[in-house]
Amino acid sequence: MSNRIYILSGPVRSGKSTSLLNFVANTQNCFGFITPDYFSKKTFFDVYTKAIQRFEVASDYGQNNTAVSIGKFYLRKNVFDYGNQISRHIPDSTKWFIVDEIGPLEIYQKQGFHKLVKKLILRFKDHSSHMNMVFVVRESLTEAFINTYTIDHYEIVNPAYFNPPIYHNVKHFENTLGLILSGGKSKRMGIPKHTLIYKEKSQLDRLLEIGRTIFNTVCISVNHASQVDAAYTPHLVEDINTDGPIAGILAAHQKYPSKNIMVMAIDYPLLNKDMITYLLQFANAKQPVAFFNAFSEYFEPLLSFWPVESLIKLNQYNQRGYQSVSAFLTENNALKIVPSDMSQLINVNTIDIYNKILPYVQTKS
Repeated sequence: MSNRIYILSGPVRSGKSTSLLNFVANTQNCFGFITPDYFSKKTFFDVYTKAIQRFEVASDYGQNNTAVSIGKFYLRKNVFDYGNQISRHIPDSTKWFIVDEIGPLEIYQKQGFHKLVKKLILRFKDHSSHMNMVFVVRESLTEAFINTYTIDHYEIVNPAYFNPPIYHNVKHFENTLGLILSGGKSKRMGIPKHTLIYKEKSQLDRLLEIGRTIFNTVCISVNHASQVDAAYTPHLVEDINTDGPIAGILAAHQKYPSKNIMVMAIDYPLLNKDMITYLLQFANAKQPVAFFNAFSEYFEPLLSFWPVESLIKLNQYNQRGYQSVSAFLTENNALKIVPSDMSQLINVNTIDIYNKILPYVQTKS
């Protein structure tokens, strides 16, 4: 697959940027940029430096001549300038150069990232490029992109090309326990996090409702200080005598040793059914799969899938005196999956964060 041009094409909102975030999270020697959503606004993410810049802005930026208008969107001019200059410092080790995305601004107006695209394709044509190039182009503009930049050798692919393999093993998921982690002490919050209200429901009731639409069995992991109402007692799994999330995971494994486990922590107000079923697409019997924050390069161990084989290894890891679930995921080559909007990984640990994110949560389905 070396030294090729890939045109990542698909309809609007078909997961093109998300597939590239998944690819970059699990692949070394990538360069360029991806423009994923963050709180439903387009963001500029430098793949190499991991720097994040606000890209999509309010209309008053356009009035100040600091943003470019593209339909109903306004995108910052200085971010386009940054993107056009990014190719000045490409490491020799680079194997993949990603440009997300090319649209009417580049194709018809020769603006936006046009200078960068023109330079990269020239390098490809004169054989001075040592890397694959990926250009994201929506489906309706693919032909115009190819003609505008006179590209002769290319491969058109869809988002699935850059995503990890998808497993469609229904029986595999029927053997999965939905585990809600609610064993934290909520010291920073000051009140039990499972009692926080979103859309007229407690967070615990929300997760139970979501979990029961997916799994045959849903359990709540608590410790004696969790203050979960007695009405939930039939669903409880007591934490074993250790600290942190690993306690709840291993307690559930001890009670259900033949089941895989999908971990859903109480901390994530934007967690929904679509997120869980999306992660489960990539679940397999050989390795844990966890959401991954591409911005911070950090696993979200509290949103993760564990096959039985990995749970056995996690128990052995704990018996050797280790307790960090994040470290286990890293050491055991867990599959990293990035959500469609990184804000979905916002973790609510204080009343201040809760008050700030509540209005946004209320607007989401």
